[in-house]
Amino acid sequence: MDEEKIQAIGKALRTEGSRQKAIELIDKIETLPESLADTWGDDLAFALEEENVPYTQTRILRQLKKVAASSPEEAADTTQSVVRVVSERLHDLSHSDISSSTVVDCGTEVLEEVLSGVDARDHELPLSHTDVDEFLEHGGTAQRKLGYRLLGTIATPDASHALTEDIEHEVESVKQARTDAVNDALYIAEQSLRGGGKLTPDKAYNSLSMLYASGFVEVDEGVLEVAQETLFDLVDQNGIDSSELLRSTGRLARTDVTFARSVVIEAVQRLEDDPEYEQALWGILKEVSNWRPDSVIDEAKALLVGVDVDDSAGRVQAFQVLATLAERKRSFPTELAEVVVRGLNADDRRVVMESIDAVENAGFYPPPEGLVRLSKEDGEVAKSAESAVRNLKQGREGRASSYVRSLESGGEEVSLFAGDSGDLYLKQRTESSLWGDVDVGTIRKQMVKETLAAVNRGDDSPLVLPHYEPRDVILVGVALALNSASSGPRIGIYSPGSQSHWGMKWEVRSELREFGLSDESGRVSDATPIPDVIPHAYVWDEEVKKDSSGEASGRFILCKKLDDLEHTGDLEIILLNLSSRITAGTEKRIQEAESIHPEATLVSAYSYYAKNERDGRPRYGPPHGLDTASTLPGVNTIDAVLSEGQFDWGYHLTEHAPYAANKDSLSDSYETSVGTWILGDDDVRSLANASTLRVQHVESGDVSSLLDQMFELSASLRGVDDYGAGSLIFSRQLFFERLPVAGEDFDEWVRERYYAGERFLPPLIEERVEDVKQKANTIETLEAVQPLNKAEQLLQQIAKRLESQNPMFEELKEQIAVARESDERLAIFSGSTKHAQILEYSLKKHDVVTQTQLDRGSISVVSPDDARSIGVHDRLVVPGALHHENAGFYVHPRIAETVVLTYDREWASMIESHACEFVDLLNATVGELDYAPYAYPEVTGDLPVEKVEADEPVAPESDEREDLTSDSPDAEVSRESDRKSKAEILTDAMRSVSSREYREESGRYERETRHYTIETTSGEILNLTNHDRVLRYRETSSEEEFHWISPNKLTVGDTFVTFPSEIKSEIWEEQLRRVYESEIDADEALERLGQWCEALEKIWKHVSDEAEADGQYSETAVHGRIYETIVRSNPEFDRNRATVRHWFDSVLEADAPMDLVEDPSLRIGPRSYKDIEAIGRAFEYDLLTRDAEDIEAAMEGLRTINRRQGREFYDELRDQMNSHRSTRVSEAASHYEVVQIEERVDESDSD
Repeated sequence: MDEEKIQAIGKALRTEGSRQKAIELIDKIETLPESLADTWGDDLAFALEEENVPYTQTRILRQLKKVAASSPEEAADTTQSVVRVVSERLHDLSHSDISSSTVVDCGTEVLEEVLSGVDARDHELPLSHTDVDEFLEHGGTAQRKLGYRLLGTIATPDASHALTEDIEHEVESVKQARTDAVNDALYIAEQSLRGGGKLTPDKAYNSLSMLYASGFVEVDEGVLEVAQETLFDLVDQNGIDSSELLRSTGRLARTDVTFARSVVIEAVQRLEDDPEYEQALWGILKEVSNWRPDSVIDEAKALLVGVDVDDSAGRVQAFQVLATLAERKRSFPTELAEVVVRGLNADDRRVVMESIDAVENAGFYPPPEGLVRLSKEDGEVAKSAESAVRNLKQGREGRASSYVRSLESGGEEVSLFAGDSGDLYLKQRTESSLWGDVDVGTIRKQMVKETLAAVNRGDDSPLVLPHYEPRDVILVGVALALNSASSGPRIGIYSPGSQSHWGMKWEVRSELREFGLSDESGRVSDATPIPDVIPHAYVWDEEVKKDSSGEASGRFILCKKLDDLEHTGDLEIILLNLSSRITAGTEKRIQEAESIHPEATLVSAYSYYAKNERDGRPRYGPPHGLDTASTLPGVNTIDAVLSEGQFDWGYHLTEHAPYAANKDSLSDSYETSVGTWILGDDDVRSLANASTLRVQHVESGDVSSLLDQMFELSASLRGVDDYGAGSLIFSRQLFFERLPVAGEDFDEWVRERYYAGERFLPPLIEERVEDVKQKANTIETLEAVQPLNKAEQLLQQIAKRLESQNPMFEELKEQIAVARESDERLAIFSGSTKHAQILEYSLKKHDVVTQTQLDRGSISVVSPDDARSIGVHDRLVVPGALHHENAGFYVHPRIAETVVLTYDREWASMIESHACEFVDLLNATVGELDYAPYAYPEVTGDLPVEKVEADEPVAPESDEREDLTSDSPDAEVSRESDRKSKAEILTDAMRSVSSREYREESGRYERETRHYTIETTSGEILNLTNHDRVLRYRETSSEEEFHWISPNKLTVGDTFVTFPSEIKSEIWEEQLRRVYESEIDADEALERLGQWCEALEKIWKHVSDEAEADGQYSETAVHGRIYETIVRSNPEFDRNRATVRHWFDSVLEADAPMDLVEDPSLRIGPRSYKDIEAIGRAFEYDLLTRDAEDIEAAMEGLRTINRRQGREFYDELRDQMNSHRSTRVSEAASHYEVVQIEERVDESDSD
């Protein structure tokens, strides 16, 4: 057939009037040559779409089938026309039988011929997924099979989606066709991803995600690697359909965890590298979070934790990821929970909204404070927050009730600390509103556990915190309540808080809510606060007011005053928070509380830096009188902490690495740049490590000379009845010795505050000088007038010298400059809050520091109250020697070095003495005879060149306190003061302006005697008391040795030894004899003690005679008369009957005054001269009232010798037992191994 005819037939196919003729001509050709098929293919397709008569359509389709047979590639181009015609016919016949439709049959045959003739996976058919809808919906089996096969060749995302729909109802042949089509589509998608297919990369990626997600094909890890490359190539392009791309990523992540993790890793890496398309990358993480939250958490946690809520371009998308994770992940990681809580405070409203969703999804309870705050505002944010708060609170009552039932049934064990086993877990809330197991160091953990053990035994053992953290008392209270929840204990909590001392009722209530219960260990976002379980109440107007909704039968009752304990009803436990402050009269009121609650166990909590408030200057430190008590934490705990390793300041401080000021409320550990300060543990280790105490001389020109002349004036009045003139002069000297600022700055600050309406301000400098002048004008003692007049002149000169420039201030500037240059943390100690404010004012005024630096804490000024809780510092600088009451701050455990600035080197010996006395007090407080864990400081710096020792000892001065501005008279002293060195006179003078009111008697600990029956492996049974001591064998990391402990510290399996009383008496008498032969002051002290003994013997005889005359004689009756006479004559007398009885019994049992010293079972006498005066007044015994202070001083001196000698005595016994050779002690020792130890009630003690 010639070309002209071929073209004519093609033209006829496109012309309606000639089309039938053209079809007839083509129909006559049985097999179309390929050339004709190529020529007429498009013309036939055109004719097919133009015709709407089925007969004609059928004839055309038969010709197209011949085209497909000869040239399938040409026929492939006509498939769209064929599909449309067949689809239209299927639609028309949708409710009829299609088997008679020749159009459908012929069209199906054409398409099948095309598919068999070409590889449709590589040849792009001009079809879309919607073109075959009618095949699948209304076609017969052949058409449905064909429809799926066509979808497989299309392979677009929509086609892939259609391929993956459910066809469970289909016949097997159709299912098989669908399977083949899926494989075709998968092939096309994979090839396209590799750059060789007919799909664009984004469509190939989307199709692959649908096919893999269907589960019909196996996942090829190699293909997924290519898909990941494609994903991030697309991210780097603009204009992509990011939403579909993200959905596809989610499908692939759901399909394959390896892909999910790998994609997250790369997205995180790109985000960390400051990407250009941050929004898309966060979108990837969000989408993966929907299906693989674990992968996102594992790989992106660090990135999410570091999100800045206000300074990140992708912060909104980041918080969308967090909200998604909170919704999808039942256990939302606490590190991420902290981030979403921070997000509540963001500036970006979108971040806040996402954070609200995240907090609600994470199930925080109680709702974070930030969320509650938002709920009280206005607008959409407030509505969302309010809804979240409401949802978080729903159903909480049931959880609390269930905990109450569990606790009161005794069936649930509570884990109090991290690492403990239990069914319920005590939690503590962190600053980020999360809850964590109570994770503290050994000291704090054991102080709680030892307190629980003591309360279970009924012991009133005092708790003395080595660290300053008053809130720990509430931890103890919560532990006590949970420990005995089944019995429903009523616990009275006395806490004398104030604006400057933690412990006010609202603070205690708030701290109780910081603890909660959970049935999950570790950090959680959801716990039930303790007050929702165990209620608390408070005393108000002599009535108990309920204060929380807890359902447990036990409760806490909060008391602001000790007198409130009268109105609480019966209590099982009384918890006294005396760790921050001990107010005047506390001991007496505690004894009254004991009488009101005789069955209650008393837990008195002190600290190493408790503020003992008495008349005059308060003293910082543990109370005196605890040396005979079994204090907690015990020796074993302290020893265990110290044996864990040597303390090294280098671990906590380093040059160019400033301290991080924030403190985590969960663990209360102080994070430093190079280590963590474990509260309690490191305080103990630091105290056991000799601290550095450096005395630094400040060059001051003639100021030092003028101050020295002031000292000479006060010293000249020693021993003179000067009505306080000497003390006043010395106090003014001390003021200028310690003044850290220029005089004009001091007065300027005072005046500014005064005119601003503030009261209770320090006196102006001129007023302090005027006091001396007024004293000179009014004093009657002529010997004092001249020194006072001279002192006024000197003070005027000193004030003038220091008016505009102060050498002490210049030295402080230098100290600060060095600290800033070295990136060190430095604190400056000031004797009061007002004086600290004055120093801060002057430092800022002269641009030495900025308020920002003060706020940050790198440089700080601290008062005594502030210094107690100071963080880890390189240095504490002290302008001038401290008062004796503040001596504990010389050896603060969190200070690497203390520097005392002085104008006179002679202060050094007194500074060292006071520091060592404080260490002695701490060692005595630990409560074991041979155990002194804390070390004296290493004193360095500008020390005196030489020391002139006194030729003879001088009778001790009175310690009657004289305030810096008071006029109380000096006590009478020996006129041999001129024989003392300046350093000794300074020490005496300092004591004269210090209070003696701190020899508190803790008789309630001394008088308690507990009896223990110890069964041993030898069958022997020993009966001992808590006042006895035994040597227990122990193994430490470095050695094996014996050490002294109280019998109540023994446990089953312990080996210990005791000694016959004869050997102990022999060694004791030898040592005391040597001591009292060498101590020159001992004779005078023993003489005073003899006066005491003689007085009590005469009083006893007098009262005994009266009782016998009345026919009522008995020892009990005599003791009763004595006590009643003392109380009647002295209404303020606060000692109990047992204490007074012990004083008299000790004297009556002693053959000589020396026996009171030598015999540990006898009491030397009262610790306060006021008690001696009270007895003297009651029985009109003038010597006791007149010489009470001297008698008390003698007793205290003998106790000091005795304590020292007692330790040496027990040291001798211990050392001989630990000797590698046989000694008289080791030969006399009896060895035992504990089988069982029980406390027994001794009826004789019950009186």
